[in-house]
Amino acid sequence: MMLERPNMQGEALIIGSAGVMIDQTLNLERAIVFEDSDSLDNPEAVFK
Repeated sequence: MMLERPNMQGEALIIGSAGVMIDQTLNLERAIVFEDSDSLDNPEAVFK
């Protein structure tokens, strides 16, 4: 029902939710540093 036309409130809610998830993903990507990671540089060392 939220996606039925012309449900503008439903559309705004869904689009807004997607935008929030995209923002959260971008923030997580910025927060995680992959440089000099043992698990990426030498994946087999993780299980030792």
